[in-house]
Amino acid sequence: TSSPSLDITGETEPKYQWPAGGVETNVPEYGRLYSWYTVTDNRKICPSGWHVPSTAEWEGLGSFLKDKGGYLKETGLTHWMAPNYGATNSSNFTARGAGYRLLSSFENMKNYAMFWTTTPSSSASAAPYVYLYYDYDVLGISYSPPSSYSSSNGFSVRCLKDN
Repeated sequence: TSSPSLDITGETEPKYQWPAGGVETNVPEYGRLYSWYTVTDNRKICPSGWHVPSTAEWEGLGSFLKDKGGYLKETGLTHWMAPNYGATNSSNFTARGAGYRLLSSFENMKNYAMFWTTTPSSSASAAPYVYLYYDYDVLGISYSPPSSYSSSNGFSVRCLKDN
């Protein structure tokens, strides 16, 4: 396991992951945060028969949900800050606010859930992710800043069963 405070800004090797919030005891409830290089590594982070969704697959889910990210969020305030707006978890996805890692700092636990996709941006200068917020009912798609920075960010991963 990597040190939670290790600054990997300049790294290009696909081998980094951290416990959510930088605390190992958070793993059973929030999971781990992974660098984009880990997600796109050819050794595959997901078990056989599963894969990290592409941006198009996440967009399809967002379209199906009609911009209702709350359908994906766990209800209540155990793993989200108040107001956890729109949370119904009617999809049984049970997203939790694991926060994220920026450079060597863990931030916004219980406020945000951010998930990597495997589709690089067309300019290859940013890495794509989807997000859920505690105070919005939306599943959004965005791009992390330039690659040397975004590759050291830590976001959650959800694996999708292969067809």
